Amino acid sequence: MTINAIGTFDLASYNETVNTLTGSGTLTSSSSGATPTFTVGYASSSANTTFSGAIQNGSATSVALTKSGHTILTLSGNTTYTGTTTINSGSTLKL
Repeated sequence: MTINAIGTFDLASYNETVNTLTGSGTLTSSSSGATPTFTVGYASSSANTTFSGAIQNGSATSVALTKSGHTILTLSGNTTYTGTTTINSGSTLKL
């Protein structure tokens, strides 16, 4: 999944799983009281990626991030979410 510079991906109150995450846009949640989880990576993932955008709670209580698969996800943007960060076996998350 690519979130472009002026783009926003709104989780609302839903959990979402994607193969990769790239771009420089915003990942957020507009549902107050929600605690959605965004998961990046499948077992079959083969590309290391960088996301230079913002990951933020938005109106949600918190947004959680899970990294799965055997690739490297680098977060280089303004990451201010306050939910849990889970790194599954074999995964790498760089900040």
